[in-house]
Amino acid sequence: MNRLARLIPPQCIPSPLPAAAASPSALQGHAPGLSHDASLSGARILTVRALMAANAHLGHSVADMHPNMLSFVHGSRAGICILNLDHTLSQLRRACNLARDVAREPRSRILFVGTRRAIHRITVDAAMSCAAGFTTKWIGGTLTNRERVLRRSVRFDPDTVSQKAFANIGGSVDGDGGDGASGGEILSRQPIVPVPDLVVVLDMKNNMHAVRESNQLNIPIIAITDSDCDPALVQYPIAANDDSLSSVRLIAGLLARSIREGRLRAANA
Repeated sequence: MNRLARLIPPQCIPSPLPAAAASPSALQGHAPGLSHDASLSGARILTVRALMAANAHLGHSVADMHPNMLSFVHGSRAGICILNLDHTLSQLRRACNLARDVAREPRSRILFVGTRRAIHRITVDAAMSCAAGFTTKWIGGTLTNRERVLRRSVRFDPDTVSQKAFANIGGSVDGDGGDGASGGEILSRQPIVPVPDLVVVLDMKNNMHAVRESNQLNIPIIAITDSDCDPALVQYPIAANDDSLSSVRLIAGLLARSIREGRLRAANA
């Protein structure tokens, strides 16, 4: 830990933010050293040495390497893939620029996804530090079938509402005209489930459903791709070790800081 503390810039480590602090003014108060120009961005001061200290260069075994990851692998040692951190650094900077640009858009929504139990706290801290959304358990259809998946939490059943709306618009069903409300009033009760503008996946291997659903809805994806993942499935892959907690914490902290910078720039614009 002392070695990591010396090599990894403290700006890259996410810090939790209270749930009520979701406004740009709260973000500005949370980061007193963050100016409007953000000249000391975490991605700019990050080095290959810091990535190596976080064990971001260690991949899986050579036998498990995905063919599409070959261009991001530097070599192998003792049967373990060694990732090329030069590619990782450039990919991380590009992902941070994208996260910053998306956060600058008004009413932008960014979702952090980390379902492995070991990175639950990292996912929550990174999302809360930049007022973003997060999930530690992905249910199939969360994006592509979101109204039906979330019907239990909001007490909304699309099938029941459709039947009641048809009964009130076109007549009665089985002699019952419904509860007296018009079809438009019933349909207006449908909960609005927003679609995120950017999805950040911290453990891609365990969240292939999230990747497929995001691609189906044309949502850009930033994902940590280990040597056993397919980087062609995401738009902004970051070749790094997703099993190391220090590596995931470093990357998540950098992305959270970039999002915080983008929201602060939007607030000062």
